[in-house]
Amino acid sequence: MPVRLSELVYAVDRIAETLRSIRVVARKSHTFSKSIGRFNMVIPHTIVPIAFEKEGDFIDRASILEDTSIYIHEDGAILLSAVLGVESTSIVNSMNLLDLSRSTNATAIRFDEVDDVILAILASSIVLKYPSLAQSKRIAKVLPSNIRIYFEKAVDVSTSNLRGSLRDIAYVVMKEISAYTKGKTTKKMLELRIWKSSKKDIDEPIEISYVKGFGGGYFRIRFLGGEANLRIHTSIGAETILPKFISYSILDDIERNIRLTLEILIRALNTLKPEPR
Repeated sequence: MPVRLSELVYAVDRIAETLRSIRVVARKSHTFSKSIGRFNMVIPHTIVPIAFEKEGDFIDRASILEDTSIYIHEDGAILLSAVLGVESTSIVNSMNLLDLSRSTNATAIRFDEVDDVILAILASSIVLKYPSLAQSKRIAKVLPSNIRIYFEKAVDVSTSNLRGSLRDIAYVVMKEISAYTKGKTTKKMLELRIWKSSKKDIDEPIEISYVKGFGGGYFRIRFLGGEANLRIHTSIGAETILPKFISYSILDDIERNIRLTLEILIRALNTLKPEPR
């Protein structure tokens, strides 16, 4: 484990706190016309660091896993996320997509109704999924103009501010994003999914999330037979207690997810910054 576990805990906490102010509502979609317009493309298995608010749910949900699909429409997008019970998939025909778009488990957004932060994050998520210049040029051709401008800028911006410790990067991301999201932090708690097993092993966790409110957060570790909540209050606790519940191989996976998420958020931030004159 190359990074100190106290840094990992700090970074997860900062990401969770940041996403409490970057939210979209999961709702039945009457956003898109049934007869006018079309879906341009689908980007499956994508990290989309945005919190989802579902009506009647007392807690918002987000994920830093590759478990969200983005369906790009001429006027907006439908996000299908595993944290809302819709597994990321590229095998969805047009009829199923219309059914899903009317489901309360789907998140439909119009590009002209969400703020620049959401659009910049969506564009940066797509860039991370398809990083090569050749792929980016092909994708840009089929993107609607209202998100293409964010995508083309996200392709070109530098992510040199990813250098440094995990703690420093997470601190900078939260501080800079707060300038764009001031006053938007929800009072609701957020559950951030940070790891999920690809197999069901009775001796290992099947899913790990981080639950964050106004105060400190805690890890929610789910096993086949139940779950445990783990609070880490000190740096020493992170280094000594966390490995007793979560193996180092899983912690390595979590670190990777954190770094990819921070890359998306930093790229989005650099996309939002005005170009130098």
